[in-house]
Amino acid sequence: MITASEALWLRAYIGGDERSHGAPVYRTIVETARRLGLAGASVFPAAMSYGAHRRVRDIENEYASYAVPVIIDAIDSPERIEDLLAAVKGILGEGLLTASPARVARWTTADGAWDGPGGGVTEVFDAEEPAMTSDGPWRRVTVYFGSADVWEGRGLGTAIVEKCRAMGLAGATLSRGVMGFGHRSVIHRAHFLGLSDDLPEKVEVVERPQACERLVQALEGMIGGGLVVVEEVRVVSRGHEGPAAGG
Repeated sequence: MITASEALWLRAYIGGDERSHGAPVYRTIVETARRLGLAGASVFPAAMSYGAHRRVRDIENEYASYAVPVIIDAIDSPERIEDLLAAVKGILGEGLLTASPARVARWTTADGAWDGPGGGVTEVFDAEEPAMTSDGPWRRVTVYFGSADVWEGRGLGTAIVEKCRAMGLAGATLSRGVMGFGHRSVIHRAHFLGLSDDLPEKVEVVERPQACERLVQALEGMIGGGLVVVEEVRVVSRGHEGPAAGG
């Protein structure tokens, strides 16, 4: 489990058809993360990519052949991420591994308790936000949970996106993964013919720091099992605004 609010965010960008010793590399990375005791790891398909051989791969034309690009997210203490890097770096072919610092704002412990700083906020919708320009500090909030999670009778992902809209946030993006595990350390994966179990999902929001903190507080009552991560980002362009200063 995660033991500190300051964590490392590992991302692996690989082809879904990359294999090592007969097994898909993405599966090996997730299973290795689970064996090493990481808090969780998720695999998300990408729509299009190219890599070292300059071959463009896209999900519309190559989904059936498993040649689609995938992104693996794993977040934990720096020590455990370094252990995972050491264990898997030798199996990547064309893949790319990156690690960046992030702040874990909320997580669910092994016994299901909602942990992390803050809490007890009853009103989070009345804060004034500065004008939405690209310059100045920005953060990204990423929320990880399972596709079987619900809130007030709706899928949790849909509920979070609607909550973001009700709070007046600039935008939110929901993505569904194809493999992953979380605080219960049970690996879930997509199956043939559209069948699936509790697949990983994530919602990403890029906003001002104050708005991100409001969102983190609002999520406390919505998520029964999940992970909320906050990272500093530089917004280069926002909508019709054009490039940011220095971009």
